[in-house]
Amino acid sequence: MAAVSIKTNFVGVHKAIARVNRGYSIQSALLWANVGAHPVARRIFARNFTSEGSRLGKKWDKLSARTIRNRRTQGFGPKPILVRKGKLKSKVLNTRPEIRPDQLGVNIIWGKIDDVKYQANQGGSKTAPARRMIGANRGDATDLSKSLRVFILRRMSV
Repeated sequence: MAAVSIKTNFVGVHKAIARVNRGYSIQSALLWANVGAHPVARRIFARNFTSEGSRLGKKWDKLSARTIRNRRTQGFGPKPILVRKGKLKSKVLNTRPEIRPDQLGVNIIWGKIDDVKYQANQGGSKTAPARRMIGANRGDATDLSKSLRVFILRRMSV
């Protein structure tokens, strides 16, 4: 087993601690949530629309014949699901997360969208199956972690 030895004096220790504190604090976590995580989440949620949910484990159910007829009378085809004029997709992709700091860090909550169509589709309803637009898989979690790592390293090198 290889050992690593690091020699330093107290000045070095204080400088290192200061760099870590600059790299990650509640304020920097809030900043990352807004400028680092949000663009990554937007890409993730856009891929959820493109894949019609399949990247989250289950492809969205097909539209009913009634819904397809309704879409055609409005000048839209049966695809893409949940996208007609793009208002719902835009709202999902552009809504900022709710950010709640706590003692250990920050909880970042996506999906608090005040829109009847979003709520009915994200969770499902009596008349429509769930079609999750906001959700992430293991690879997405890795992408978010990498984003946080890069953010912290950049802050530490300042």
